[in-house]
Amino acid sequence: MKPVTVLSAAQQVAEHLRAELLRGGFGKTMPGVPTLMAELGVSQKTVMAALRILEKEGLLENQGQGLQRRIVPPKGGVKASSLRVALLVFDAVDRGVDYMLELRHQLEM
Repeated sequence: MKPVTVLSAAQQVAEHLRAELLRGGFGKTMPGVPTLMAELGVSQKTVMAALRILEKEGLLENQGQGLQRRIVPPKGGVKASSLRVALLVFDAVDRGVDYMLELRHQLEM
């Protein structure tokens, strides 16, 4: 059995932000501390500690006081994740409706 790893709040936030960064969810810069505090429901101290963790890992670059941190893509690039979509229809007749066929075609591209 693997030992249980207990993460601090800052480590949990860093893990969440790291996943978003690697997924490409933020663009070129990280949102500011107040924005992250509001979205994640954590304190300023927790967000700052999480951002320092990501800076030490080389995923973020501090641009200076008052500026957003620049996101540094990993050397190997970011692997695109797949997305699975299901179309749920009430009646079998709806499967042949033009908009459903067009939507299915667009999703398969």
